Amino acid sequence: MNKKLLIRFFVLISLIMGQTEGDEFQIPSLFDVWKIEEQGLKVLIRDAVNYYSDSNPEDSIQQMMIYDEIIIIEHKKSKDQIYQLRYGNRGKYQILINEQVKLVLSKTLRIQIIKKKYFYILDKSYIIKTPSSFEKEYLSNRAHWTNNDLYISSGSRALVDRVILRLTELGGFELTPLYALKLETGNEILGFPNQGVIHAGLLNKFFEIGLQMPIPKLLPDEYFKSAVADIDTNRILQGGIGGYGKISFFNMQFQFSFSDLENNKIVTQYIQDSTYIDFMSYSFLGTTELFDLSLRKLGYLQCSLGLSGYEISHRSLLADGSIIERMYNRDGEMLESSTSSFFGPVIRLDYVSKINEKTLDAPFARLLFQINGYKNSASWMSGIEISIKKFGFDLIYKHSIDEVDWSPSNELYFSVNYFR
Repeated sequence: MNKKLLIRFFVLISLIMGQTEGDEFQIPSLFDVWKIEEQGLKVLIRDAVNYYSDSNPEDSIQQMMIYDEIIIIEHKKSKDQIYQLRYGNRGKYQILINEQVKLVLSKTLRIQIIKKKYFYILDKSYIIKTPSSFEKEYLSNRAHWTNNDLYISSGSRALVDRVILRLTELGGFELTPLYALKLETGNEILGFPNQGVIHAGLLNKFFEIGLQMPIPKLLPDEYFKSAVADIDTNRILQGGIGGYGKISFFNMQFQFSFSDLENNKIVTQYIQDSTYIDFMSYSFLGTTELFDLSLRKLGYLQCSLGLSGYEISHRSLLADGSIIERMYNRDGEMLESSTSSFFGPVIRLDYVSKINEKTLDAPFARLLFQINGYKNSASWMSGIEISIKKFGFDLIYKHSIDEVDWSPSNELYFSVNYFR
């Protein structure tokens, strides 16, 4: 038996052992673990792994996908050597152990990998099983990125209130899923779910940027939104033309938006009450994770805290098409200014039920409770999301503690979702 056959035999045995015993280390403190982030290095590793996989199908080394995470594990007793290389996503990893790594990757590439340590993202969770890691990742992706290549939520006057499209393939060619196209109505964390404007932009794990515009009224409000025990259903936040941006890192998010009311058909044709126009001229928000709590088999709880603020501009549209500043509210009371500013804390609790680690489907239930403590414009909301396989249903209830012109005291929002 020649040397090449011996190495392949070792690879086969190592793969079997790696899938059973190699998923946990008894003493994780003996290892350094980091994730490859540099795109050029990812391509070199993927090309090497896939070339070996194609050339040696009997070794059962799976192909590395373009969107797979690449995890490097180095034993502290054997510095400058790759103890393990893992690739995959959401907990499903192919494991290459020591000699396998040497067989698959060239010495030059292994040296290049070792030199490229990312000490700022060291993470032992890849070699030890931490409670609620899947649930934590699910919530983080939902707030800052996406858990799905396709997500469609129908529940607004625009027919859809959320669409995310992450392309991994186009015309038979693989694409790096670093970006996604996103369309969303309102701003839930700011306290305005399904209200005001549509955000349309480009999204990735670290930032989002795009345009915002009025919500086209394709369906009457009552199909997806209800004012509960509130006579005046005309209280609504309307939209202008502007832009928005978000930056996310280390479980923190910062976002801003701005808009103006232009005298053109894109804006004016969607104005519902020409006398009492209230739109958000700017907003800002910063949130961070305050604490999280594993409920073991019951699921996972996360608390976020932040500061936010926004400005509402009051306008009226005259018969000749001109837009003027308005100095009075719906009750006929005089305002101090044609704009009203609000600032305060936001606190949010998110709960998700346990995720099946074998199927990695969406959690069956997600609950939220949020308080926006703006002075003179405080509100709270609660919501529930039920998901089964590729379908889900959302229900959100919002209560405005302080009466304002642009929001009923009590509202219900609901939507149906499809994702894959």
